[in-house]
Parts: sequence; structure tokens; C-alpha cells
Amino acid sequence: MAAARSVLRDIRRVTLTAVAAGALAAGVVVVLAAGARLRAWFGLTPEQPVDVPVAELWLDNARALLLAFGAAAAVVWWPRARLALDVLVCFVLGANVLLVAVAFGAYGEPLLRLAPGHYVLELLAVATAGAVYLDARRENELRSRVVAGCAATVAVLLLGAAVLESAGA
Repeated sequence: MAAARSVLRDIRRVTLTAVAAGALAAGVVVVLAAGARLRAWFGLTPEQPVDVPVAELWLDNARALLLAFGAAAAVVWWPRARLALDVLVCFVLGANVLLVAVAFGAYGEPLLRLAPGHYVLELLAVATAGAVYLDARRENELRSRVVAGCAATVAVLLLGAAVLESAGA
């Protein structure tokens, strides 16, 4: 039960950190009036979304989060690499969150209207993957129940997000 509480606490902390960093990033885009340049860089067309299959959306998102699970194993087996793994996990998960936040800042409501529910599910999946890494780092062991529970949760969250995003497209 203590493991579940600590993982839930980590999920909450990662989620709040991601929301705060994302809001800051989106705000910077708006304040700097960089929306037009970023829209050209992203090249998205929220008015004419592309139909992407659910399986492809799920796989793309799952691949991005696999690093956190691999890093969880690595931090236990190779504790001397902890600092490098911390930076790597923060960079990969943070970059995913910030790319979406910057896109929100650049596109605003048209992007949000596509499938608002899937963003929340993806954020929770990112936070859950981050929690696996934090748990392994803190406990100096890879707890199979934590990894299995979080992996199942991430898979379900990403499936829900992919279904919503595909239907929204």
C-alpha cells in the first residue's frame, strides 16, 4: 500500500510540474507573439486534421514513454549513471510536454478543440511513466508490481488518448 501511495504522489508531482512548465511555455509563446512562426514550424492544420489510425497514435506515444521504463531499470543496475539518467528522463518527458504546450500557445483554441480529452490522458501517461523512474530511483530497486501496474496504466491511458485523438481527427 505504501508503494501505491508513493507512486500516486509522484504522479501528482510530475503532473503538477508538467502543467506549470507547460503553462509557462504556452504563455511565453503568447507574450512573444511567436504563434505565426511556430505554426509555420509545426505545420499542423487543425482546421483539416489528418486521419491517423489508433494503433499508430498509440505506438508513437508508447515509444516516447518507453525510455522512462528503461531508465528505471538502468538506474537500479547502474546507480553511477543516476545524474545522466535524471537529465535524460527529464529531457525526453519534458520535451514531449513542452512541445504540446508550445503548440497550444501557437494554435490556441483550434488545437484544443480537436480532442481535448486526449491531452489529459497523455499527460497522465507521461506522469505515470515518470513515476516508475522516480520509484526505482528512490527505492534502488525495480519493484515488479509498480512497474507492471504503471505499464498497464500507461498502456490504457495511451489507448484512450489514441481513440479520442483519432475520433477527434
